[in-house]
Amino acid sequence: MSAWDSVFHLVFGRRGPTRRTQAPTTPSASPSAPPASTTPTTATEPAPALEPAPTPPVAPPPAEPPTDTAPTTSTAPDPAPTLDAPTLPAEPTPEPPPTAPPAEDAQPPADTEAPATPPAAPPVDASAPTPSETQTPAPTPEVPTPTPTPPTPGAAAQTIEFGHCDADVSDVACAAYRRTVQETTRLSLDNVADSLDKFSARKLPQAQAAMSVADVQRALTQIGFFPGGAADGICGYRTLSAIRLFQEYVRTVEGHDLVPNGVCDAETQAHLQRWLASGAQPDWRPEPGEYEAWLALLENVKQHHLTTPSRVIEMVNAYQDRSDTRKVADWDFTGPGNIHLIGVRRFESARKYDDIFVLLINGLVFKFQGSTEPGVTSNRAGPPHIVPGQHNYHFGWHPGAVNLETPVVHRYLALRPLSSGVLTVRGEVDRPLNDADLAKGLEKNASINIHWGGRGMLRNNDWSEGCQVLNSLVYINPANELVSCEKYAATFKREPLTDRDKTRGAYNVLVDLVTALSGDLPSNQVKYTMLMEADLALAPALKQKLDADRDRALTIRG
Repeated sequence: MSAWDSVFHLVFGRRGPTRRTQAPTTPSASPSAPPASTTPTTATEPAPALEPAPTPPVAPPPAEPPTDTAPTTSTAPDPAPTLDAPTLPAEPTPEPPPTAPPAEDAQPPADTEAPATPPAAPPVDASAPTPSETQTPAPTPEVPTPTPTPPTPGAAAQTIEFGHCDADVSDVACAAYRRTVQETTRLSLDNVADSLDKFSARKLPQAQAAMSVADVQRALTQIGFFPGGAADGICGYRTLSAIRLFQEYVRTVEGHDLVPNGVCDAETQAHLQRWLASGAQPDWRPEPGEYEAWLALLENVKQHHLTTPSRVIEMVNAYQDRSDTRKVADWDFTGPGNIHLIGVRRFESARKYDDIFVLLINGLVFKFQGSTEPGVTSNRAGPPHIVPGQHNYHFGWHPGAVNLETPVVHRYLALRPLSSGVLTVRGEVDRPLNDADLAKGLEKNASINIHWGGRGMLRNNDWSEGCQVLNSLVYINPANELVSCEKYAATFKREPLTDRDKTRGAYNVLVDLVTALSGDLPSNQVKYTMLMEADLALAPALKQKLDADRDRALTIRG
C-alpha cells in the first residue's frame, strides 16, 4: 500500500475491523441488477464496537510529485495507493516554514513534510531480569471484544466540535494527527489562516459527560456513517464529515430540523443514542438500476473513444509526460470499491451553473448542480479547459478568501489533482474548444480543483479560472428527491470561516459522502470523469432523466 492512502486513513479515520448490525451489500456491476441499499434494521443485540487502537508511528511522507517536464515511458496512470497504516513517532517533528500560497492558475510547489524522525530505542535496564532468570509466564487469557461505552446516567451532554480531543488523548497523538494532515494535503498548516476549516486540537475537560469523542466515533461506526473509523478520541476531518452526514440524513430523510454543521450537541447526541437503541442503519432508498446505468454509460463512452477517438482524446493518448489524466485504455469504471464523480458539460458554454455532477459511491447516486466551464482569466492565452476523460483526484486544500494583511490564505478542503496535474487546453471564454485552441497543445495544470462555488449565482466569473465548481443550494438524493440547503447555505466566501450555521451546503454533502464513507474502501482516490453532453446520446433514458434533474435543480436560485 502507498503512502497516500496510508496518511489519508490516519487523517480521515484508520480502517479497522468493524462489526455492524447489518452487513453492507456490495452493488452488482451488471447494468440490469438493482443497486444495493442499506435498509434500516433492528438488531436484537447491538454489535460491539472496538476500543480505540493504540496510535502507531507516522510513516515518512510521500515523495514530491514529478515536475511537469519529467518524462515517462509508461502510458498507464499512476498506481492506486494502498492502505498500510502509517506509524507515529514518539515526538513531533518540526513543521516546514510557511510558503507563499500558489496562484489558482499556476502549479503550486509541493509542500511536503520532512520524514518523521523515528523514536530512539529505550535504554536497557541492566537490573531487569533476563528471560532465563524468570519463569515462563502463564498464557494470556482471551480478551472479549469490548462493547460501546454506555452514556453516563444523568450526565449532561458535552458539545463536541471539530478539533476537540478527549482528555486522555496525548499531546503526542494530537501533534501526530496534525502532521498527517500536512502530509496528506501537501501543505503546512502554518500556511492556512485560522478559521473553522483549520484543525486546531483543543482538549475537552475531564468530566463524566454523556458522550465523549470516542463514544461518538463508536456510535457513528456502529450505525453506518463512519465505516472503518477509529475511535481515537480526536474529532478530525473524517469524524466531522461523519457527524455532518448523520445530521443531514436526520434532517432530510427523517424530517428533523437540524443544521448539518458538524457540532455534536445534546440534540445530535440524543439522535445518535436513539439510533443505537433501535439498531437502525441508513436507507437512502436508491432508485433501482440507476447506479448500474451510469456505470454502463461510462463503459460505453470508453468503448466509443477507443474505436473513434476525437482529436483531443488522440492528443491525450499521445501525451508522453506523467499526469493525472488517464489515457482512454486506462479508464477504470469498476463500481464496487471505487468512487466516481462525473461532470456533464452542456453545449451552452456560458459560465452558468447549469451543469450537473453525478457522484457514484457504494451503490448510491447523488447529483449536484454547478459548472464545469472556466471563468475569466488574466492569461492572454485564455482560461484552461480540463480535457474530457478520466482524471485522478484526492483531497487537499483550495484557497478561499484571502486576508489582504497577511500572505497566509484561508483554505478549505477540496478535490485536487492527485500528483503533477491534469491536462488542459487554453481556449476562449463562453465557447467550446476548437481546432485553433487544440493547436496550442496540452498543458498540465495542478490547480484545476473541484471546489465550492457559492450559492450558484448566474455566472461563475469570480469563482473559477478553470476549476470545476459546485453550488451550495441544492442536490438530488438517491431517492430522486430534490433537497434544498437554502436555509443555511452561505453566499459569500468568508461566511463559513467564522459562522458554523452558514455552511457550504450541498458541497459539504459531497465532501462528507466521500470522506466519511471511504474508510473501508480499497482506495480513497476519486476518479473524476468529464463528459460532454453529446456522450449522453449513448444512453437516451439517462439523458432524459438528467435533463429533467437539471431543470428541477435550476428552480432553486441563489
